[in-house]
Amino acid sequence: MFQLAVAITVLTFAGAMFKPGPVDVFEVQNPVALRGAAGDAMQLLEQAGTVAVIPLLLLGVSALVTRMRGSRGQERQQLKWFAFTASLLGVSFAASFVCSALGQSSAADIFFIVGAVGLS
Repeated sequence: MFQLAVAITVLTFAGAMFKPGPVDVFEVQNPVALRGAAGDAMQLLEQAGTVAVIPLLLLGVSALVTRMRGSRGQERQQLKWFAFTASLLGVSFAASFVCSALGQSSAADIFFIVGAVGLS
């Protein structure tokens, strides 16, 4: 499963890097974009990778739950800390996205910083 996740991640980033069009929020066209059929393939690759993230995330969570059920002692405590920080990361980044969509940039920045701390 790990190799599949790495392969999908690498292909998604390659698709995003080489797809034609503007670079996200900047007004600049992608200078390393591939043109023609190759550019279309890169765009499709990025979209497919974005969709594939959801089942990979669910597989990762199920693997952690399975491992947590079989753990005892110190390993269980470590998994609890990991689950806490992963939850903090996910909730704070989601809240940052929602606040940003609602136009609350200062609250979005605070939630993003809390997520970054959770990530670190």
